[in-house]
Amino acid sequence: MNIELALSQFLLKHKPIRLYVAVSGGVDSMVLLDAISKYKRDYFIEVLHVNHHLAGESDKWQALVKQKAFELGIPFKSFNVHIETQSAIEEQCRDARYQVMASYINNKGLLLTAHHQEDQRETSLFRFLRGSSLRGLIGMQEISQLFGLQVGRPFLQATKKSILEYANAKQLAWVEDPSNHSDVHTRNRIRRLLEGIHDIQGYKTTQMHLSRQQILLEESVQEKLMAVKTGGGLSICKLSQLSHMWQEEVLYYWLSSHVGSISHSCMPNILDMMVSAKEDRYPSYKLGHYQLLRYRDILSVMIIPALPNPYEGRGAEIDIKIGVIQNISGERVAISYLGDDTSQYKKLFQK
Repeated sequence: MNIELALSQFLLKHKPIRLYVAVSGGVDSMVLLDAISKYKRDYFIEVLHVNHHLAGESDKWQALVKQKAFELGIPFKSFNVHIETQSAIEEQCRDARYQVMASYINNKGLLLTAHHQEDQRETSLFRFLRGSSLRGLIGMQEISQLFGLQVGRPFLQATKKSILEYANAKQLAWVEDPSNHSDVHTRNRIRRLLEGIHDIQGYKTTQMHLSRQQILLEESVQEKLMAVKTGGGLSICKLSQLSHMWQEEVLYYWLSSHVGSISHSCMPNILDMMVSAKEDRYPSYKLGHYQLLRYRDILSVMIIPALPNPYEGRGAEIDIKIGVIQNISGERVAISYLGDDTSQYKKLFQK
């Protein structure tokens, strides 16, 4: 599909108000940035760039994106993230990107990414090999929720070839990430495997069937989820009245909407820990930067706070990044950094 046509159809269909464009500096996102610039009189548009500081050229990539945004007259915002470990680095980078952009956008707009048709096929096969559920096998959706953020993908029906044709016709500058050619990453090996496969009609038909079946499943899950939700959490009592398989599915669906991608294989362990616990027990389960907590009958998800060490303050309201402490008495409040021992956070939240 033609790039301009794909973008115009997407905007006409979803009617967004505020647009944030994720631009890495690669050819796909630079094409998206150039194409969306034609709509800057119709929408609020801002360019977002995340610098992981993993490549020696990362600062140059940031400078390239910033310069292009300046030339197009579009506001630019950059973020710095640092990955702590080298295991599952692709997933860590992805989650870190979406988390930092989600905290900035804060439900006020739609984040656009430049994922295209080939990315979709790679994602489906990648998830299949990892043991994905039906929901994962469908691949990426035009609009989805990640970390509480609305993410739009206007190029899912466009090919890589059409993106390169656009970039060359417009004489755009872009960068090539050397990690895209490394055999260390499974996705790169999948990409090379699929390069020679051009007849994808069967794939499209399979995706259509999976999508239809997933819609029916989600309708049922939503009905059951509404029956067990209470405020911002889930009622353990109501959840335990469902069959065991529905408990897993409802909990997985609810958790995914809060923390992003998680493995379905951990659901039995989480259920056993949370549902089977006695009423006077307060189990907790760490999911990346999030903490699943049970307090009495309620399951809640919270971001693990990154508090300074130590923190002290006075006044009626004390901002601690993840929220505000209402300190009516005005007495001194001291909060110490608790490190990675998340059981201590549970006690702090209860208090």
